[in-house]
Amino acid sequence: MFLMDNFLNPNSANLTEPVHMLRYMNDVTGSWFGSLIILAVFIVLMVILIPKSDRFIQPFAVSSFVTALLAILFRTMSLINDTWLIFAIVAAIAGLAGLIFQDKIFTQGV
Repeated sequence: MFLMDNFLNPNSANLTEPVHMLRYMNDVTGSWFGSLIILAVFIVLMVILIPKSDRFIQPFAVSSFVTALLAILFRTMSLINDTWLIFAIVAAIAGLAGLIFQDKIFTQGV
């Protein structure tokens, strides 16, 4: 059963900065706010960039890099846990490796 009494109501004392509002939203959503924002940014960037590229690795690298930067920012604000941060950094490293080795990967066997 969902009870609104479990959450503190925001007021001017605990919402003096935007970070406090983000933390409040994260608490209300059960720590899903930061995670879903990161996932949404990644998906939106992929959807925007895939039609503009001839290969999948280029939009993936850009999207994962932006997501990793956002994950670092969100982790410093305690909006996400370490698992999401590690996942974003691993995705950014995979995207960078894909960009470095894309010519070797896509031209073998041709």
